[in-house]
Amino acid sequence: MPKGRWYMKVFVLSENFFFSFGLISILRRAGYDAYGLEPDDGLNTLWSFCSLPFIVIVDINERQRLGSMLNNILLDRTYLFFITDYDGAVLGSDYFDIFIPRKISCAGIVNRLNLYKPRRRYDCNLSEHEKIIIQLLVDGRSLYLISKQLNLSVKAVSRHKINALNKLGICRMNSKSLLFASEYIDRIRLLFSVYNNRVVSCIR
Repeated sequence: MPKGRWYMKVFVLSENFFFSFGLISILRRAGYDAYGLEPDDGLNTLWSFCSLPFIVIVDINERQRLGSMLNNILLDRTYLFFITDYDGAVLGSDYFDIFIPRKISCAGIVNRLNLYKPRRRYDCNLSEHEKIIIQLLVDGRSLYLISKQLNLSVKAVSRHKINALNKLGICRMNSKSLLFASEYIDRIRLLFSVYNNRVVSCIR
């Protein structure tokens, strides 16, 4: 029985029926009260019988659709996870606790659910320059082109890149770790705009 989470329902919102079915089976065997919901209309079902805090595992990549879905979730009482295609050493960082790799052991999934704590704020400890530079690197821009675009020296761009990766706990920079960092930043920005803007006026 999942320690400390046994009373919580788990909802899997996925566009992949077979992935959702397999994940729900794993969670039920581990003692969770797990359900699969259609991404388009599942939220109505969710609110109809869930009054306690709950876990939502999201396997949706299309950003506009994801944003629309998140707008209907009470994030302050939700344990929220995203399924990601990226895995490896980068997942050892606490910054990435909102992600579950698609290729992970059954024990690994249960362990992540048991250890996760809901956040009161969604943001990452990166400056705007650091966020932008990571995204431009993922887009294939060189340090030289980024320096021209941002009107910074190549040395400054390199320093921002290194600082960003260090803050995210990424020890080794490669194409996979950059893609993962970019996905994390994108999800955090989306959550920040949905969650924090309910408390303060629009921050973008």
